[in-house]
Amino acid sequence: MVAMMKWILVAIFIFATFGTHKKTGFFCCKFSLNKKQVEGLGISKWTCWNCNFLNKHALQNCDMCKQPKFIQVENTSDDMAINKIWTERLTNAAWKGDEKRIQLLLNAFSKEENKTLIEFLINENDIYLATALHWTSLKGSEKSVQLLLNAFGEEENDKLTEYLMKENDNKNTALHQATLKGNTKIVKLLLNAFSEEKNDKLIEYVMKENDQKYTALHIASRDGYEEIVTLLLNVFSEEEKGKLIEYVMKENENKCTTLHVATVHGREKIVTLLLNAFSEEEKNKLIEYVMKENQDKYTALHLASFKGHKKIVTLLVNVFGKNKNKQLIEYLMKETEHKNTALHLASHNGYEEVVALLLNAFGNDKNNPQFIKYLIKEKANKHIQRYILRHKLDLKKLSK
Repeated sequence: MVAMMKWILVAIFIFATFGTHKKTGFFCCKFSLNKKQVEGLGISKWTCWNCNFLNKHALQNCDMCKQPKFIQVENTSDDMAINKIWTERLTNAAWKGDEKRIQLLLNAFSKEENKTLIEFLINENDIYLATALHWTSLKGSEKSVQLLLNAFGEEENDKLTEYLMKENDNKNTALHQATLKGNTKIVKLLLNAFSEEKNDKLIEYVMKENDQKYTALHIASRDGYEEIVTLLLNVFSEEEKGKLIEYVMKENENKCTTLHVATVHGREKIVTLLLNAFSEEEKNKLIEYVMKENQDKYTALHLASFKGHKKIVTLLVNVFGKNKNKQLIEYLMKETEHKNTALHLASHNGYEEVVALLLNAFGNDKNNPQFIKYLIKEKANKHIQRYILRHKLDLKKLSK
């Protein structure tokens, strides 16, 4: 009976002190509660309904907006309910690039609660399956990325690796997101987050593909981020050269390699970096790389010729050297799905310097049947006609 009276008095106290909101169930704090009252009411977690910031204590104003307005989280004993509210706040702060709010949300957990914080971070995702690390990497908030990574101590190395490896609904990792924005500093932070003993996981991380089979290297090569390309290539040591070659030669869903995407956008320096990833001992692999065709049977040479990227054409042709002339001729003669050679594409688009480069690649042997075939097929083109006249070539005589 005494216990019942006690709870009746508590109920009267609540209604007298707080005032209620029937539609929402909000408790508007007109007065601060003392510690004994908080313990008596069983309140453990409160959230500010003014700014939606999760507060650990009801004894003070909101840490974010300083307003004395709180609602009690439903089912406070249910960690999942707390998890949902906290992760929503964190995702929202990450999406907005709000470093201050991210810091406050992380600080809501004491050192003793760090394991809970780690679980919240790893399980946290939004409708796009993105974590706060995805959003902060995309938004370019270097400090926020560092805050999230620093939440993991040395003893949580495995959990940190799991966090870094997480993919959103497009299978993009945080590394993909940072690379999309060309944020070199964040790319460094993400790569450096792997310890030496996790080197295998680091290689697995950089080699990850999204749902269009793009690696971070594809994105950096396409968008011209030279420093990021260098960082990604440098992940691989000399002992991991085989993995490096596998990485560079990866194809996206259109069967485009990093060389294709760098070439079509005229990224001359990146093309050089990609070609230099192969040592002299890997010459055959390098030739295989430059001769790769996409789904429309375009090689990098077709794309460079079509776009008029003269310097890239020179780089590609020079890959073969004097001892690989037969393979060079095969490369020059390759046709696309619509039976176009690199020469066709360059001549039809009016890139006369590229035309000259391609024809000169045959060397001084003007009786080469492949060279003659090359010329005859395009003899109606004015750029080819100029070349024929300049070199005083008799096609009838040569074709006999």
